[in-house]
Amino acid sequence: MVTVVDYKPLDNISGFQILTDNNQKFLAWDNQQSKFPIGPQGFIPKSGICFYDVLRSVCAHKKVLDLGCGELGIISLFALQNKADKVTAIDIDSRCVNWLSHIQKEYRLHNLEVFISDMFQNVNDKYDIIVSNPPIMPMENIDTQTVHDAGGKDGRLYLYKIIKEAYSYLNEKGSLYLSAFSFLGTDVQTGKQETIKEYAQSLGYRHFNVIKKVLKTLSPSSVTYQQLPYIKKIYPYMKDIKCGEKTAVEFQILQIQK
Repeated sequence: MVTVVDYKPLDNISGFQILTDNNQKFLAWDNQQSKFPIGPQGFIPKSGICFYDVLRSVCAHKKVLDLGCGELGIISLFALQNKADKVTAIDIDSRCVNWLSHIQKEYRLHNLEVFISDMFQNVNDKYDIIVSNPPIMPMENIDTQTVHDAGGKDGRLYLYKIIKEAYSYLNEKGSLYLSAFSFLGTDVQTGKQETIKEYAQSLGYRHFNVIKKVLKTLSPSSVTYQQLPYIKKIYPYMKDIKCGEKTAVEFQILQIQK
């Protein structure tokens, strides 16, 4: 018996389902025309789903790098679905690479290559598009937190590393697509630090755009909610957002063009 449950990890996200068939879970979309098995770690993509419509019109005939692909490689799958010529998926976690390699073989995804790499360490090519959904949670005591969430003390640790290093791996006029919280000061200052836009421009990037905004409603048990007092110390100008009686934060997709 197959069970189907709608999956909405963020506000205003729809069209995705979790299917369970003989104890195997699948993530499905496009009326279940696209369906891929969830890996043994059980991780189901959340914020990565926001790249679905972002990549729809930009991947055709392009070379795409999925930096930090995760276990399912959802961004890679979106890029392939949208006719990318070649997609490279990398992650530092061998479990993620092994499962996505299994999917690549099982579904005969001939335009996908998957390998282990710590950031750009094992990357030797250049790309038209680089996409990453990195850890972006500001955490004071990052040693006690999960690697998946921790983005350094100000949440910008991996964002800045990626923005700086990606420049050398982008083709001319290539674009870097990143996820970020608006409170990190993407294009509006929320603390004493420069905006992320200003940092990118200082490295030579020509264009910086916030191309998607999605609200994330917070439950009191969520990591983001529990970190809010600390976040407001780092970013005192951040705006409080309410969805009814609940607190929310704004999740963004950034396009940074070389």
